[in-house]
Amino acid sequence: MSETPDRAETGAPILPEGSHGAYWPVPLLRAAGALVAGLIVTFSTAHSAPMGFWALAGVALVAGVAQIALALGLPGVFRALLLTQGAVLLLAAAAAGLLSLTGTAVLVVLVIAVAAVTGLLELIAGLRARGRATVARDWIGAGAITMLFALAALLVQPGYAQPWQVVDKETEQLVTGVLTGEIVIVGVVGAYAVVLGLFLLIAGISARWEHRRAVRAIVSGAPA
Repeated sequence: MSETPDRAETGAPILPEGSHGAYWPVPLLRAAGALVAGLIVTFSTAHSAPMGFWALAGVALVAGVAQIALALGLPGVFRALLLTQGAVLLLAAAAAGLLSLTGTAVLVVLVIAVAAVTGLLELIAGLRARGRATVARDWIGAGAITMLFALAALLVQPGYAQPWQVVDKETEQLVTGVLTGEIVIVGVVGAYAVVLGLFLLIAGISARWEHRRAVRAIVSGAPA
């Protein structure tokens, strides 16, 4: 495959100079994994810790494979950053599966650690690519969203328990329940997956359009 990366409308390369391969399938693959996990959590009535572990495992597994595949076509520091990110994500997916029955506190710690490390790595890659490739905006955005996810998880207290009660207007019966740290952290995981998935979906569609434009320009002999 050609060593010349696709170029966006600005004339800037989509990937850093020296890269090869198309970028657009990566954000779309990551978006699919994140959205599936996020929607499962969103529409589930039982926000249990095991569900949070498996949602995290699904998002991390797909993202890890996608980032490693992308990293193999990148030069220098970008390869190192994304390979490391991908490896951490795959390890996180394995850890989430193995620890799925341990409880809320372990889930909170795992979420904070994984999100902080992988978000920082992607953010650094984006900042280093800024002004050199249009993919920088995607890496910065995804990295920032993931760092915010880590911050949100940091605020969750595993032992939190807040009783609540409401009166059902139709039956006029008192409905009670307890909002727990377990429910909160699983909800945070689901919300992160949906937000990141939507961001990456838009990024992937935009990159696909830029890729097709570059191909048409090459075929027609016009400058990209």
